[in-house]
Amino acid sequence: MNKLLLLAFMVTMLTLVASASEQEDESMVARVAREAGGQRKVKGMGKKTGAGRRNTKKGKKNKISNPENKRPRAHKVKSSPCGRSTTSINSTCIDNAMTYLKVMKDNVNNFFKQETRIKRANKTGGSKSGKKGLFAPTLRRIVKAGGGNKSDLQCNGVSNSTGANQLTNLTQTLLKCEKTINASCNPSNFPQPNTTMVTLCKTDMTAYKGMVDTCLTKTGEEACNCWLNSTFETAVAKVRACKISDSSKAMITQLSLCKGNFSLCKTYEDEGLKAISACSESTDSLKATAKTLTQNSAGLTAAKTTASSLANSTSRRTRAAVTTCAAVVSTITKLLTMVDQNPASSQVSVLAATVTSVTVTCTAAEKTSLTSQVTSLDTAITTVSSELATVQADLETATGTTASDSAIASATVTESTSSKRNIVARHLMKRFNN
Repeated sequence: MNKLLLLAFMVTMLTLVASASEQEDESMVARVAREAGGQRKVKGMGKKTGAGRRNTKKGKKNKISNPENKRPRAHKVKSSPCGRSTTSINSTCIDNAMTYLKVMKDNVNNFFKQETRIKRANKTGGSKSGKKGLFAPTLRRIVKAGGGNKSDLQCNGVSNSTGANQLTNLTQTLLKCEKTINASCNPSNFPQPNTTMVTLCKTDMTAYKGMVDTCLTKTGEEACNCWLNSTFETAVAKVRACKISDSSKAMITQLSLCKGNFSLCKTYEDEGLKAISACSESTDSLKATAKTLTQNSAGLTAAKTTASSLANSTSRRTRAAVTTCAAVVSTITKLLTMVDQNPASSQVSVLAATVTSVTVTCTAAEKTSLTSQVTSLDTAITTVSSELATVQADLETATGTTASDSAIASATVTESTSSKRNIVARHLMKRFNN
């Protein structure tokens, strides 16, 4: 839009400049005619005819004896109603146009942009402050994981531990979050501009824009007369009096505070889910799960080595029960499914051991399948490693430190604790990721 306005303005200015040039040429002709005195006006400046060179007594006599032989008049320069020359009018016209277009850019356009920012801030703040009870479900889960007593929260049955303190802090913080968000995000608490003033200003801005748009559609003398319209002065005064930039800046500042508080509360909510996971089972159970995951990672790595070797050789000797390449491919497929369903299952390392080495011959199609499975096993190993990292994070939340390699190796593993751990962790982490 600004480019179109500039283009229209330049066309208008070129027309006005051309008109001014023509008027200046006429003024020059008039001045030459005055200086020429009784010379006869001829067509074309600088040309002299025989009659034009005569300066005889006869000519003077004729001039005296003939009272009707009047001095040639110079061309009159057009004047404005105010007594100014056309060139002066064109200059004023151009100055006015430039001034009024600058007001359009600096005042009118900026006003509407600022008004849009204010509306957007109100909408965003209203949306966030309207989410009442957003953190209540997480808060209830935290209290439940801590034993149900809000004034004496425990982590794995232990009070005053790192995990118990975290549950208490998160509970107190989330209780305040709804009030904090409402105070900082509710539009009624925003530094709103004067509504009556904004409404009047919008009317004045729209009227001024209409005047400018009208002048931009005209050319030549019509355009000049349009820019010289005295009503512009009153309109400009009204437009310049409309200022909401301070209100716009204040609204943006308040919105930033609102967003910051909301993001902080969401962070506390995420930390709450981690604390729930950490305090949902005992430290011994977490260490046992860590041991299972460590074994699973080793088993998957060995299975990957076997698959890669079979995919690139004719046979391989092993002590495992699997005796055909097709059986290897099938077993690895089951292994991948098991990891996807329960990466902390102790059966993963057991199944992986059956394909760590075999004596089989593989067809070209089977080798292609094994090559593809090598990539899938990489993904499975990453999944198990990620689950192990989550368990270590839970241990740190509950006890203040992660488990050492020796502590993990000495842990006692049972399938029931692994399964329970997986169900709880997967449910909570799914909620956390969403």
